[in-house]
Amino acid sequence: MITNTPSNYQFLAFLMCTGLIFVGIAPNFKKGLDRPVHITGASISAICSQIWAALIEPYSLLLWISFLVYTGIRMKKEDGNLYERFKKCKPLFWSESTAFTIVYIILLFNL
Repeated sequence: MITNTPSNYQFLAFLMCTGLIFVGIAPNFKKGLDRPVHITGASISAICSQIWAALIEPYSLLLWISFLVYTGIRMKKEDGNLYERFKKCKPLFWSESTAFTIVYIILLFNL
C-alpha cells in the first residue's frame, strides 16, 4: 500500500498502518491501559485512512452514506432518548468498519 501511494501521501499510509499496529498491541479496548492505546491507535488510523482516501479517490467517501442510512434506520427501531438509541447502534464499530471498507475498496480497484 505504501509503495503504491504517491510519495506526497505516503506518510498517511504509514500513519494508518502504525495506528493499526497499536490497535493490535492493545486489543482489550474495554478496560485497563489497553483502552487509551487502542482508541488512540484506531483514531489515528481511521482519520489518516479517510484523508488518504479523499486524496486518492474522493468519490469513495460516498460510502459514508451507507453508514448514515444504517444508523438512521437502526435508531428508529430502538427505544430511549436520542443518545441511548445512537449508542445502541454501535456507531464506533460501524464507523471503523466503513472507514476500512473504503480503504480496502480503493486498494482492490485502484492500486
